Amino acid sequence: MKIALLAICFYRHDEIEASLTNILDNILPETNINLGLLEIQTPNSEKIQYMLKNLKTLKNINKHIFTFSINSVSSAILTATFKTNILDDCDYVAVTETDIRLLTKGTIEECCKNLDDNIICMSPEYDISSDFHKKMYKQWIRKRMPYNEINITSAQGFQLLVFKKNIWIEYCNNIITKNLTINDVLLSIWIQQYNKYIGISKNYKMIHTGWDVYDTPSSDQDYLNYKNALIKNNDLWKPLNMIGNEFINFTILD
Repeated sequence: MKIALLAICFYRHDEIEASLTNILDNILPETNINLGLLEIQTPNSEKIQYMLKNLKTLKNINKHIFTFSINSVSSAILTATFKTNILDDCDYVAVTETDIRLLTKGTIEECCKNLDDNIICMSPEYDISSDFHKKMYKQWIRKRMPYNEINITSAQGFQLLVFKKNIWIEYCNNIITKNLTINDVLLSIWIQQYNKYIGISKNYKMIHTGWDVYDTPSSDQDYLNYKNALIKNNDLWKPLNMIGNEFINFTILD
C-alpha cells in the first residue's frame, strides 16, 4: 500500500510538529508514504520551515516540503496534487490539517480498506473522552448512520480524510472546472449530489486538538487571534481576491 499524505502546515509550528510526529508514528512499517508538507505563508513560516526540515521520518516515508508564497490553503492543495509528483505511484490520498492525534497504529491504512463505491472518503471518529470535546462534538459534528462495519455521514472536516487517488483527482478537477474552493462544505455538496457518503470508522479514533483553541483558556490564543482576523476578512483558506482553484507558485525545500 502506498499513500500520498498531504499535510497542511499553517501557523501553529509546535502543534504541527506534535501532530505530524503522532501521525507518522502510527503508520504501519509496511506502508509506503509520500509525505507532502504544504507550508502556507504566515508570520510563523520561518519557524515552520525550520521544524519541517528537521522532522524525523523513517525509511518508508518519503518527505517533501513545499512552501507557498500565498496564504491559500485550497490552491496549495490543488497545486501539490497536479503540479508535483507527490501522488506518483500512490493508490490513496490522505489530507490532514495537522491538528489531530491518532490513537491507534494503522488508522490511515484502516481508512483505505473501508473505501468502496458508496464511500467517497473515510475518516477516523472523533475521540470525545474530555467534556469539552464532547461539547464540541455535539455542537459541530454531523449525524452518523450505520453502514456495514462503519458509520456514514454527509459532512466531515479535513482533520483527516482519506480518498482513493482516482476519486481525489476527480474531486480536485471538479473544484477547478467549476471555479470552487476546497473546503468541507463544498465537499459535502459534491458527495451528496451522487448519493454517496463519507465513511467514519467506529473503532479507530482521533483527538481533534484544533478544538482546544476554542476552550477557555485557549490552548493557543495567538493562533486564535490570527484565525479570527482571517475569518473576519474572509481570508481563511484563500485570500478574498482569489477563488481558491488557482495554481500558485511554490518552492521545494531541501
